[in-house]
Amino acid sequence: MPYDALDDRRMVLTKKYAWAIPNDTALSAIRSQTPLIEIGAGKGYWASLLDVDIICYDIAPDGNRWCDPGYYYPVAKGGPEQILAHPDRTLMLCWPPYNNSMASECLKVYTGNVLIYIGEGGGGCTGDSDFWNLIQESWEEEDYLVLPQWCGLHDGLYIFKRDA
Repeated sequence: MPYDALDDRRMVLTKKYAWAIPNDTALSAIRSQTPLIEIGAGKGYWASLLDVDIICYDIAPDGNRWCDPGYYYPVAKGGPEQILAHPDRTLMLCWPPYNNSMASECLKVYTGNVLIYIGEGGGGCTGDSDFWNLIQESWEEEDYLVLPQWCGLHDGLYIFKRDA
């Protein structure tokens, strides 16, 4: 199948479900870190598969150019500021927008010790340089799991622990 056709198919499916493709190993790893708060949850697809105590927020929960309307799991309107109301929850970020401060703003207000991050590594197409600088300064990679990937993408599931 030509790359353009694959890219078109990827766009249809990411808008319908999620940017990252979950698998059982990743879902099990996330389940071990509950309770959770997810910022940038989109349609709540990953949350619906987890079946755990998770609260989901997105700045545009009714859909936007990256996410079709409709939900798989309840998603409330909100962004990084919602973390302050849930200090006892593990933060989960799934494909935070590229070159956007959302992920770094989340880390700046998050006081917990575990971060679940699903996306590409530093220099990839998720998060911003401030996010990766904060990761380097204060976090240690505890686990990395390979996810099913679209052609040309290199995303995975990272579990980071805050440096002592």
